[in-house]
Amino acid sequence: MSSSEQYDNIPWDLITGSFEEELTEQERLELESWLSADVANGQRYELLRKMWLERLRGYAYFEQTDKEAGWKELRQRMHASVVPPATVKALPVRWRKSLGKGLLAAAVIVTLIFVIQQWIGGMRTVRVYENMTGGPMHIKFSDGTLAILQPGGRMRIGKDYNTTSRMVEMDNGKVAFDVVQNRNVPFEVRAGNLSIKDIGTRFSIEQTKDSIFVAVITGKVACIKQTTGESHIIGGGMSIGYGRASGMFLPAVLSGNGGDGGGNLLQFKETPLPEVIHILEKATGKSIRLQDASLEKLRLTASLDGETYEDAIKIICTSLNLSYMEVSGGGILKKRTDQ
Repeated sequence: MSSSEQYDNIPWDLITGSFEEELTEQERLELESWLSADVANGQRYELLRKMWLERLRGYAYFEQTDKEAGWKELRQRMHASVVPPATVKALPVRWRKSLGKGLLAAAVIVTLIFVIQQWIGGMRTVRVYENMTGGPMHIKFSDGTLAILQPGGRMRIGKDYNTTSRMVEMDNGKVAFDVVQNRNVPFEVRAGNLSIKDIGTRFSIEQTKDSIFVAVITGKVACIKQTTGESHIIGGGMSIGYGRASGMFLPAVLSGNGGDGGGNLLQFKETPLPEVIHILEKATGKSIRLQDASLEKLRLTASLDGETYEDAIKIICTSLNLSYMEVSGGGILKKRTDQ
């Protein structure tokens, strides 16, 4: 793991929040979980706390007259690769030669302190949520939107959330959202190369190293491939996948999980055909009509979960001995006449 990747995994917002005594009870538990996950985490925390309390005073490497040696010591102490600030590196050679060692040391110390203070002060520009517990983590954002982050999941929101934007960066894992609507500031989730924009809904996202899956419970979302602008609008009861290696969307399929009743809405057992049609219409936005009233007495026993709309219709027709005729905006189910 590179040093930059190592420090990307540190919950800076929780650490600085603990220094400022601003943590909520939930955040305190998250910080304790991170600290207990690795002995090195506790060591990093104590070093940062000491730097915070002492405002960097007493560290020998800030007294170095040679700035490169000073930065080398800083790297060793923080186990990180820190690039010297351009303001120091860019000093003209003649200026550096004309500066006495003491003056140069003072300039380096002041610059280093400024950079570290800026670094620490900016820690809270991004809030990181990472679920390292054994159960789901319920998170309520400032706009009232509820996120349920599953174990192993990680996401981030910016400091400007619910002001100039409502952007969530999904790093990995699975999370479900119950979004509070705000037409002036749309809700958006970015996962890899996908942008998922809410159009009034409850939905979930699952991201792995190979794929991204979006399942909509109610309402609609727009799934947009950021590099090309390719877009798919998915309604409630539908899900869509995206292959990260291929860069291609998978066909949208029916998804029966996530209903308010807790069961699978697309598992049918002796279910009246009109009820089946109602669920399909709600999930796909298509209009499905019966050719005559006698078909309302038919009952379906089948699972349509994970099927495309076309395959779901084929299952219905095969099970109930019907045929399907496409029309604008949907289709018509009727008795088979080719028997």
